[in-house]
Amino acid sequence: MTHILDDIRADAVKFLDLLADAAPATVAQFAPRVLPSFFSLLETSTAAADGARTEANARTALLSQGRRLAILRSCHKFLCVFTRPLVPSSDALAFMAPPPAPPVACTEQLFFPDTTAPFAALNLFGEADAGSSPDADAATDTAGAVRAQSTAALDRLFPFLQATWIESAAIFAGGNISADDSLQLCSLTLQTLQVLWRAVYANAVPPHETRLIGFLRQCSTFFPFGKDYSGDTAVEDALLALNTRVCELAALVQLGTEVDSNVDALASSDVNSSSEAKPSSDVGLVRVFKRATRFMLQTLGHKQTRLVRHEQFGELLAVAWQLARGGGRSDAEQLLTA
Repeated sequence: MTHILDDIRADAVKFLDLLADAAPATVAQFAPRVLPSFFSLLETSTAAADGARTEANARTALLSQGRRLAILRSCHKFLCVFTRPLVPSSDALAFMAPPPAPPVACTEQLFFPDTTAPFAALNLFGEADAGSSPDADAATDTAGAVRAQSTAALDRLFPFLQATWIESAAIFAGGNISADDSLQLCSLTLQTLQVLWRAVYANAVPPHETRLIGFLRQCSTFFPFGKDYSGDTAVEDALLALNTRVCELAALVQLGTEVDSNVDALASSDVNSSSEAKPSSDVGLVRVFKRATRFMLQTLGHKQTRLVRHEQFGELLAVAWQLARGGGRSDAEQLLTA
């Protein structure tokens, strides 16, 4: 991936895909060297010199859809492998599992209830060490390193992903949606962003993350995607996955902003009726949240019946739970009822 010729560097991702399938844990260890190679392939230069940025942007525009699709697919696969320590479970319903109970030190409970046993370090009776274990420290260090590199990856990849989305999302402007490269690029763009926002912002997107909030506004232009589409099953599945990911992003933004505390009141208020009204940008976000909630209600069968597979239902249920946590009372009640 470091060859001087672009074609050879692009073909190198095929070997990386094979290695990621065969030995994912080993490949993930080389993220500090692999990720910059992806940045170079996708031409997301953040060099200080304006000339370097201009040249990189010009080369980015020359990348064909097929080339972008191949590199972005490989990049997404590597990011999934690399961020696995932060997202250990692939179960969509893992959020419903109770938190694991901390281990109980038998000597502290039976013999020294208020103080650490003086012989705990000897581990004579299998008691736990008062301090953190080396394995726990290593896991913490690994998670921190993965989160830091995921943050850097989001900084470097976001301009490319946003540009790719703006170019490819034009497919939703017309009524002719098909399983072509544009739809696949839209799907991969959201998949890649989803991996990154889950790694960097697991529980909520903070208000200062204006890039993801702005991207959510861009997605709302055509959301829900393919609302009246009916035909190819593969296209329907891709559209459902796209809409579900946008709803997840809307839920995380809602949980991380101050808008979520007064969603019902803000949505029904007239922004011009009072000088104390929320800014119009907040009203715009609320409308996105409302549309995401309405889509979830319709898809889950609260207002109309739509058949979904069990794995799709699991993803929808997790997103519905996030929307219910951050939404107003009426929206939460409707989502829980659905």
